[in-house]
Amino acid sequence: MSIAEHLAEAKRLIVAATDAPELQEAQRHLEEVAKREPKIPELIRLNRMGTAAAIQIAEKKRDAESKQHPQIDEAFVKCRSAVRGNLKAPSTADFAPYSRGSVIDLGKWQYRVQSYVDAENSFGAHLRSSFTCTVQCTGINECMVTQLSMTP
Repeated sequence: MSIAEHLAEAKRLIVAATDAPELQEAQRHLEEVAKREPKIPELIRLNRMGTAAAIQIAEKKRDAESKQHPQIDEAFVKCRSAVRGNLKAPSTADFAPYSRGSVIDLGKWQYRVQSYVDAENSFGAHLRSSFTCTVQCTGINECMVTQLSMTP
């Protein structure tokens, strides 16, 4: 194939790409061009287009997975763990029952958890603190707290 044919085929594959194998095939065409003429502006542009397409495909996949496998319970557990880590006496923590809190699905595997915990402060007094967490998941059972706020 000529350089022009490789570039045309790569562009066709990138524009029509709906999954990773199509982008991998486009990448093979671009690599062949890079071996022959690495500084062609069209090669650079198509590499950027391919990267953007790969990001879009990954986001669509994550969106689909987030709808098929909600991580509400995992978000609740991660939030409680983060709260426990911010208490003066974590062993005294008595969290509200799951049913008394709320977990809001913000989309794209992001959740907002709101609840309360009763725990001892540094003087030994039991206090109730409300908390709100934002939890971001990147995969199934792969979640982390990105924001935590607690109010006594």
